[in-house]
Amino acid sequence: ELARSSKDRVTFSMGMALFEVLANVAGSAGAAPLVGLGAATVAGVAFANGFQVLAVLSAALALVSVLPALTLREPHHPPPEAGFGFMAAVLTSLRNRQFLHYGGLMVACRLASMSAIIAVPYVGTQLMGLDEGQASLLLAVIIVVATLAFPVVGSLANRAGKARVFRLGALGFVLVLPLLGTIGLLPGVPVLVQGGLLFVLAGFPVATLFVLPRALLADIIDHDEALTGARREATYTGMSGVMEKVGEALATGLVGVLFQVFGNSAAAPMGLRLFGLVAALFVGGGLWAFAGYREPA
Repeated sequence: ELARSSKDRVTFSMGMALFEVLANVAGSAGAAPLVGLGAATVAGVAFANGFQVLAVLSAALALVSVLPALTLREPHHPPPEAGFGFMAAVLTSLRNRQFLHYGGLMVACRLASMSAIIAVPYVGTQLMGLDEGQASLLLAVIIVVATLAFPVVGSLANRAGKARVFRLGALGFVLVLPLLGTIGLLPGVPVLVQGGLLFVLAGFPVATLFVLPRALLADIIDHDEALTGARREATYTGMSGVMEKVGEALATGLVGVLFQVFGNSAAAPMGLRLFGLVAALFVGGGLWAFAGYREPA
């Protein structure tokens, strides 16, 4: 509703992705110092520990952020269909082939990104010889590069189409993830150089995952309206969230099984060397599912 053209949808989604990154960075950087305060008195209020300070500050920030939304008024739409419950919403979305193509790739890409979030700290400590603090910075490298790549993703999407660039980002996951398992195996190549290069290359695929899904989903909602005459933003937004959480849940189980069976230590590193390859296979399946997606004219 906020953006009707494809270009505006990409631009708005870039802005949302930037705020998402800033929020994650602020939360990561600010939580530890606040928790470390211990018992403290702030503005005349006594707190027993830093967790209470963090909770109250988070609630205050949430309240401030939501206040502007209270002044907004939704555009007029016909009344919703009577009795349109959860199961009806699920079945409606599953009848939309565009959404199925999109959902297949979203599950796979979320699986890939969550697998990396879980495994990369172990890659840093066990395969690259870094301490825990240094290893945690590897994910920061990916996020920084991804954020810098937002304008590139937006420009490419406006020129070549959102679906094509999303496929390109997924292909980046397919190419980069298996190579993470080769860190330390290439003779003559320092592990820091090899690992650093791979984490930089991962920035572009992650950028496409930050920026493009919302814009694609808006097109899918319009496609559904053209077919049915109904506006079902909540249905598709909710079902897209379900798809994303399914991918993240699968990643948790997948990486856990690989670590349990094949190991995730310097002495038994095969789980670390296999997770990227297995995740890339899932993304390959997602690309196959997304092959049927058709960008609106």
